[in-house]
Amino acid sequence: MSLVVLFGMTAVFAEETQTTAVEGSNAFNINFNLRKLAEALSLSSDQRLIAEDVHKAFAIEMSNAAVAPKDDKRKMVERAVANDIRHMRYVLNQEQFDRYVLLLNTTLENRGLKGR
Repeated sequence: MSLVVLFGMTAVFAEETQTTAVEGSNAFNINFNLRKLAEALSLSSDQRLIAEDVHKAFAIEMSNAAVAPKDDKRKMVERAVANDIRHMRYVLNQEQFDRYVLLLNTTLENRGLKGR
C-alpha cells in the first residue's frame, strides 16, 4: 500500500508535466508543495524547516540554470541536483532520502531535465 501512496505522491510533485521545449524556463521551475512533501516523507518540524531552506537554494540554482546560456544549462542543472541531494542527505533518514530521490528524479524526468 505504501508503494501505491508513493506513486500517487510522485504524480503530485511531478505535476504531470511533460516538457518538450526544455529550453523554456517553466521546465526549470521546480516548486514542490512542501506541506505534501513533509507528509509524504513523514518529516519532523525541524526537518521540514531545513528542507524548506534547502529547497529554496535548489530553486534559486534552477532559476539560474533557466537563464544560463544553452551550453551551460545541463551542467548547472546537474550541479543544482547534486547540491540538493547532498544537503537533503544530511536532513533525512535513509528511508526518507530514498523516497525524496525517487520524487526528485520523477519530477526531473517529467520536466525533461534528466539525462539532457
